[in-house]
Amino acid sequence: MSQNPGDFFETKDGAVLATNPSILLLGCQKHSEAIKLQKAFNLTDRQVNYLETAERGDFLLVAGPNRVPVHVMAPSWMDELIVQSKGH
Repeated sequence: MSQNPGDFFETKDGAVLATNPSILLLGCQKHSEAIKLQKAFNLTDRQVNYLETAERGDFLLVAGPNRVPVHVMAPSWMDELIVQSKGH
């Protein structure tokens, strides 16, 4: 398994796996990976730039022909749970 989406496009089976979901959340990417995603998902230069400069919680939601930047935040109870688990 890989954290680099572009790795999936190196094989036919991997490309099918990467492009099959109807909804994707694409997070921060290095330039080379963002370019691979641009080709696979018909992203604009502006969307590629968004992926290259995304910060924690920033994603590009890909749903069919729609591309929407979103910011995802964990609820406060999840922060508390993480802090508690580190204490044990």
